Amino acid sequence: GGQRQVWLLAQQLGQLGVEQVVVTGSATELARRLQSSDIPVRTATWKAGVDPRVVPAIMSELRRRPAVLHAHDAHALTLAGICSWLGRSPLIVTRRVDFPLTRPGFWTRADRVIAISHAVADVLVQSGVSRERIRVVHSGISLEETRNAVPLGVRELLGLTPSARVAANVAALVPHKDHATLVSAASHLAKPHPELHWVIAGEGELRPALESQIRELGLQGRVHLMGHVVSPERLIADAD
Repeated sequence: GGQRQVWLLAQQLGQLGVEQVVVTGSATELARRLQSSDIPVRTATWKAGVDPRVVPAIMSELRRRPAVLHAHDAHALTLAGICSWLGRSPLIVTRRVDFPLTRPGFWTRADRVIAISHAVADVLVQSGVSRERIRVVHSGISLEETRNAVPLGVRELLGLTPSARVAANVAALVPHKDHATLVSAASHLAKPHPELHWVIAGEGELRPALESQIRELGLQGRVHLMGHVVSPERLIADAD
């Protein structure tokens, strides 16, 4: 999800005429998508989260022109924070999760911290980030890409009737995504809306627990765990 947001952001900045270079790991899906969108990419050997081999790549770009550094996760922030200090460059970081910060560090020193929701902003403040440094910028989607997506054909794949109504969810099966509440909601709507099916795309540690919950609530055949879906916009295109 975070990598997809970087890709979408870079595309929009490019359309606005903003000069940019994205530093990322070589031979990654993000690098491939950026390059296919004609976005300048500087690839680096990036195996561990905080890989010092990324620093020379960032510093090389900073020596070419004045720049604002924008980090997109905690590991990238550590690397960008070091380069910001060395190169005297402004530093921005985006926070996409609502977990408390375990090490405030560069989060409290960044010139701006972008939170994707007001809830995330509140957690950042509780973790020691000054409210004045935070800006809320909600995550976006590519409307055009979603509208133009070829439907996955999930009704046919699952053996549903053409008239079945589909509610789609795309998220990793992990605690903070709270699929348990989604399945509970499905149980409340099962009788008043017998034509409604819930299709969940994603994998994660909670799959066995969710499978048990679905069985206990008698929702087999109504709540469908699809596993990993390569092109989730195709499932969204199927959804009502």
